[in-house]
Amino acid sequence: MDLISTLSSALGIDASKAGAVAGAVLGGVKAQVADKMGDDAAAQIDAAVPELDSWTKQTEAETETESEDSGGIGGMLGGMLGGGAGGDLLNSVMGEGAKENAQMIALISKLGVDPGKAMMAGPLVLGFLKDRLPEEWIEKAMKVVPILAGVEEEPKKEDNLMGALSGAV
Repeated sequence: MDLISTLSSALGIDASKAGAVAGAVLGGVKAQVADKMGDDAAAQIDAAVPELDSWTKQTEAETETESEDSGGIGGMLGGMLGGGAGGDLLNSVMGEGAKENAQMIALISKLGVDPGKAMMAGPLVLGFLKDRLPEEWIEKAMKVVPILAGVEEEPKKEDNLMGALSGAV
C-alpha cells in the first residue's frame, strides 16, 4: 500500500501534506505505543516504517510549532488539549480515547485537512500498518491507540461528567 497516495486521494490533499499527515498519525501512534506498550513495541514501528522519520519532519515543517523542548509529535499531541486539571476534565467528559482522537484530528486539521476528512486518516494508517507489522502487534496496538480503532465503546455513565455529577448527589 502506498500510504502517501492513499492519504492524498482520500483526503484531497497534495503529496507533501499527505506525508505530513502520515507523520502526524504514525508519530502519534508511535508515541502512544511507547507510552502504553513500551519502547520495544515502538521500535517495531521504526523497523517496519523506515519512512517515518522523514514524514514526521514533514509534519513539523508543515505545522511550524515544533520547538526544541516540545517532545516531537508526541509532545505536540500531548500539548494540544493540555494536561493538568483541564486535561483531567476532558478525560472525564470525553474519555481518554476520545480525547486522544480529538488531539489527533486537531493536529491533522492544522495541516489543512477538513476535520470531517481527518477522521479517515486513522483507518487508512491502520491498513498500512497491517501490511507491515504482525497481526498480534496490530491487535495490541488497536487496544491502546484510539485513532487506530476509533472509540468504539460508549463511556460508562460514571466515566463522564454527568455521570460523575449524578453519582455525587
